[in-house]
Amino acid sequence: MLNNNQIKEFEVLNVQPEKEYFFQSYQKGSKKRIPDFRTQLYWNPNLILSEKNTISFYNSDVSGDFEIEITGVTQEGKTISTRKEFKVE
Repeated sequence: MLNNNQIKEFEVLNVQPEKEYFFQSYQKGSKKRIPDFRTQLYWNPNLILSEKNTISFYNSDVSGDFEIEITGVTQEGKTISTRKEFKVE
C-alpha cells in the first residue's frame, strides 16, 4: 500500500511545435556587406546523413578557434560522434 510520501506529482509538458532554425544565406552578386558575429554557425537537430551529403555554412566575422561536432544515432541504434577543429583569422 502506498502512502503520501511515496507519491510524486509532476507536470507533463505539452507537445511543442517543431522549431524552424535560421540558416544564413547570402545572395550571389550582392555587394552589401553585413557584419556577422554569430558563434554558432549551424545547427540542425533533424539532419539525415547519407554517403553523398554535403553540409555547407558561412563562417562569421568572429576570429578564433572553432569546433565542428557531429553526434547522432545510426539506423541500427549505434551512437556516432566526430569533432573537427578549425581556425578563423
